[in-house]
Amino acid sequence: RRAAEGKEVATKYVESATDQKLFEQVYTDYTAEYLKGPMYWHEDKLMGVLPQYPGEPIYMNNKLTSNVVGNLKTFSSNELAFLAFLFFGIGLYGNLMFNVYD
Repeated sequence: RRAAEGKEVATKYVESATDQKLFEQVYTDYTAEYLKGPMYWHEDKLMGVLPQYPGEPIYMNNKLTSNVVGNLKTFSSNELAFLAFLFFGIGLYGNLMFNVYD
């Protein structure tokens, strides 16, 4: 009786043209990203003098953007003024101690 019941027959997988195209696309994307890894040189890894973070370009159309200030974007103007006076005072103190009072 069990043999009389219809068994599910496994069919052989046949790769279609869309499957092949998808595999090629995924493979080329993966290898392109892999080659950007730490052992290979790629222009996307360059930092230079001013690091550019993804989504925050420093230069657009050969002009500086507002992302140049970097982490200082989150500071208020009062905090920036305080830091400016603080570092000016430290520099002035150092300059006077070196040139006048020492």
